[in-house]
Amino acid sequence: MPVSSPRVLIIGAGHMGLLHAKKIMEIENKGLVELVGIADVDDDRCKEIFPEHPSRREKNYEILLNQVDAAVVAVPTVEHFTTVKNCLDAGLHVLVEKPISLTAEEGDALLSLANRNQRVLQVGHVEWFNPTLLSAMGKINEPHFIETNRLGPFSKRGSDIDVVRDLMIHDIDIVQRLFGEEPASIDSTGVSFVTDKVDIAKATMYFSNDRVAHLNASRVSEVQERNIRIFQGTEYFFLDLLKKEFFISEVKVANREKENEVRSIKQKIDASDALLNEVKVFVESVTLGRTLVNSAEAGVGALRTASRIVEGISS
Repeated sequence: MPVSSPRVLIIGAGHMGLLHAKKIMEIENKGLVELVGIADVDDDRCKEIFPEHPSRREKNYEILLNQVDAAVVAVPTVEHFTTVKNCLDAGLHVLVEKPISLTAEEGDALLSLANRNQRVLQVGHVEWFNPTLLSAMGKINEPHFIETNRLGPFSKRGSDIDVVRDLMIHDIDIVQRLFGEEPASIDSTGVSFVTDKVDIAKATMYFSNDRVAHLNASRVSEVQERNIRIFQGTEYFFLDLLKKEFFISEVKVANREKENEVRSIKQKIDASDALLNEVKVFVESVTLGRTLVNSAEAGVGALRTASRIVEGISS
């Protein structure tokens, strides 16, 4: 169901909720969207967005559901299912932060509900809008080996779930889209360190046609790192998603007198804001009445694989 200039509610005034609100306010002046309000049990957090407009702040988000067309859900993961379901039941389009829910079964239920109600359900896998990845997509066509690293220092934000669903799920989503399928089998290992959940995880994912992906994630690293290495044919792509750098290396096959040579060329990246890109696509999706990017299907697929990885670690 298309909606012109959708009215949007932010549910959750934590780190991501406030960021989403600020991005929506950036495009609000263009008349494409209206930020009606922000809801959180902590009114002091909401004041960061609407310090002088208490009528646009609410502790109970359900009070505002009949005043908006769409919602951005940025509450803790354990609350995703109930919150998104309430929004969809109220007839709203929804952008929910990753993961779509706590379990794939919950995600499937939300997907079915969105389809029945003909509503947009977009999942916040924001890396898909990273300008580094966007710049590389037109050059990646037949990858056969992928390696990802996503490391960072410990933060309480996201610690309500394991590191696989907190961080690694971004790379699971990217790998599955590049390979066009979920893995046939998975080997995984991991440990708890700061929390009672897995804080460091490694997974090897095996796909059809002998394609393989190695994923590494940690939320107890002294350095922050987000990079992807992709091999296809005689080409090797290095994407630094944090520094926004993209290199292509190619093997030049030499004759008998010389050794093979590897030449690396830094690629140009069009600078853009990944989260702003994501929010714009959501608003456009609501305006058109159909999900354009980061569909619930992809979100459920990534969560299903993440659950398999965690189960492998537990066993």
